[in-house]
Amino acid sequence: MFTREDPRTERLHALPIFSACSRKELEIVGGMADEVRLREGTILTQQGEPGHECFVLLEGGAEVKIGRRVVAHIGPGEIVGEMALLESESRTATVVTTTATRVLVMTRPTFTAVLEKCPNLARRVMRTLARRLREVQSAA
Repeated sequence: MFTREDPRTERLHALPIFSACSRKELEIVGGMADEVRLREGTILTQQGEPGHECFVLLEGGAEVKIGRRVVAHIGPGEIVGEMALLESESRTATVVTTTATRVLVMTRPTFTAVLEKCPNLARRVMRTLARRLREVQSAA
């Protein structure tokens, strides 16, 4: 589907959150998001703090905690921090990398612009939020 001249676009397309995106959408995401390498133990989000960016894991893993309880382990293709950006509310969980990790980082303005320009990604983010809500409800 993609040519060898765009390896970043190919890598994004391989991740579940981006798999339904068009080539143009992937190029938009790749051009607007920053790619960052992080060490194990890096705090991505801190529960109760304001959110200014969201993260998509490209490589590595992270642990999601609510209070002191670990509620999930996440890996490549997962997005975190998006709820605080969508709601303009504080973070609902603390997310800490458990390995060396590579992430895409989007600030609130970038995330908003990407969702407006990439409807396939916007639908995938909504599905992710719905899945998480069902998981929380079934655990209660």
